[in-house]
Amino acid sequence: MAFRNISLLITVLLLSINAGIVLPLIPPLFFNEFHGLFVSGTERDYRYFFYGLSIAAFGIGTLFGDMFWGICSDKIGRRKGLFISLNSLSIGYAVSAVSILYASITLFIFSRLCVGFASGAIVIATAAILEQRTEIDKPYYARWISIMSGGGFFLGPLISGTLPSIFSSFSNRGFSYCVPFILTATFSLLTSLFVFFSFRSSKHCYQLASPAVFIKLIRIDFFKSKIIANIIFIFFLFELSWFIFFNSIGLLLTEKKGFSALDIGFFISTMVLCYLGFLLTIYPILLKKLSKLKIFYFGLVAMFFSYPMLTIAENKVAFYLSSILLVTNTGMLHSLFLCIFSDNAGQEGQGKVMGIMNVTSALSYLMAALIIGYAGNISLSILFFTAGFFIFIILLRLKNLKFVLI
Repeated sequence: MAFRNISLLITVLLLSINAGIVLPLIPPLFFNEFHGLFVSGTERDYRYFFYGLSIAAFGIGTLFGDMFWGICSDKIGRRKGLFISLNSLSIGYAVSAVSILYASITLFIFSRLCVGFASGAIVIATAAILEQRTEIDKPYYARWISIMSGGGFFLGPLISGTLPSIFSSFSNRGFSYCVPFILTATFSLLTSLFVFFSFRSSKHCYQLASPAVFIKLIRIDFFKSKIIANIIFIFFLFELSWFIFFNSIGLLLTEKKGFSALDIGFFISTMVLCYLGFLLTIYPILLKKLSKLKIFYFGLVAMFFSYPMLTIAENKVAFYLSSILLVTNTGMLHSLFLCIFSDNAGQEGQGKVMGIMNVTSALSYLMAALIIGYAGNISLSILFFTAGFFIFIILLRLKNLKFVLI
């Protein structure tokens, strides 16, 4: 593997570590009585409202940021795009740290909006890795992108789970949760320097002509194809299902299982470790033995049965097994979606198509926030059954993509 690709994969790893550090901290920030953003005794409905709002703010930022950075990097180059977006990400995390230190919920939600917008760095890195790959070797590189992402989400929660307990003795109630955000801001800054000195853009990038040209590029011309429209719709439901789980599992662990930030970090790291093992061992065998269509059916059926098991399972082992089955198959199918989207764009449009893919994710993230904000306060079980229902719809519509997935 060329040094250019190795440096990009390391960038994906570092970005994922940042995201993994933050992930276990969000639920405790809203529901921890002693070290969170709210004073003890704040009403549950109030906490749920702002928790959903913080998810929505990140989704809105991602919605605009992913397309912006993807198209921008097609024009100014991957290196410049990565450098600017990573520094923006560092500023966003720094604002998060300040908001936690001063217990400002408004500033924290604003910071999540900024972080969401700047998170398009992952779009640029993905486009840079896949833009020069053939249809045959794209699954190989997409798998490594998923492995690096998984590695980051394995290491990140271990770091964030440990730091709050180390600094919990400080008098300021928010300082223990502030430290991990300071760390992510520093990591983002260091990653931008790493990109600047280790990576060079490919030669096909051009300068952006004018704002009018940029606006014209944002149009999603892919909807002119019925097949692509079906892919986007199915991917939207797939991501919606995942983000309901992604943003609800912390609530389930915090409210129903009594997990601390350290416990949540350990849980996430365990899931990611199994996910990495699956991608490194079982997934390559499936790629050789089965068509993409059969892999999709295999993964979706496993996910469909996993969602209800999460709420039914009383035994800890059954709960962990259901979560592992869900996470591993979600990661496998997401890797295949990367290949499908990339195959439908030329080398010069990889940033745009990755932006469209991530905008679809952002829309599903927003929808998940609305569902969680409304239904989560009624019953957490409803959320997981709803996620399973979306997978069922995908199974019914998958036959429309059989020519793409053969």
